[in-house]
Amino acid sequence: MKADFFAAVRGMRPLMAVLFLGVCLSCTEIFEPSIEGAVLVVNAPYPGATSTNYNQTFWWEEVEGALSYQLQIASPGFDSVRVLRLDTVLTVNKITVSLAPGVYEWRLRALNGSSRTPFVTYRLQIDTSALSEQSVELLQPGDDALLKANQAFRWEPLFGTKLYRFQIDTAAFADETQILFEKTTARPS
Repeated sequence: MKADFFAAVRGMRPLMAVLFLGVCLSCTEIFEPSIEGAVLVVNAPYPGATSTNYNQTFWWEEVEGALSYQLQIASPGFDSVRVLRLDTVLTVNKITVSLAPGVYEWRLRALNGSSRTPFVTYRLQIDTSALSEQSVELLQPGDDALLKANQAFRWEPLFGTKLYRFQIDTAAFADETQILFEKTTARPS
């Protein structure tokens, strides 16, 4: 087989042979590696965690060869889904999600164009706590964003919250006289 290959290349014109060899040698660039046997390493929340923090950061180690990750969160679990809280595909390895108190099951898998890892599945319990112990997760705009006129601001709704006070200032809220804008709203904008 190898001899036939090289005999075919020798019979080609030089330019054609170079192009042919270039295509054959770059086949590894066309085919991506299988990630089916890769192991997903979860950093947070730890498996079986119980928390009073409504904002949970789901964070895992990147898998070599993965192009994206599918994260699903269901309550109380995937065998008896009452609420599918999240089903998303991410190109990053970290996301913060606001969850109401309750029992959840979450699962994660890595994906590329031709293969995927099996899901890893964990349980998570969120216990009720005081609203003063919580923080609102800003969705838009991102940190250090250059803002434009009529900028939309969006945040994750926080369990137990009826009103949100939204403020913009120029002094990191150290001086009440520097507040440029203030609004109370019943929902995230």
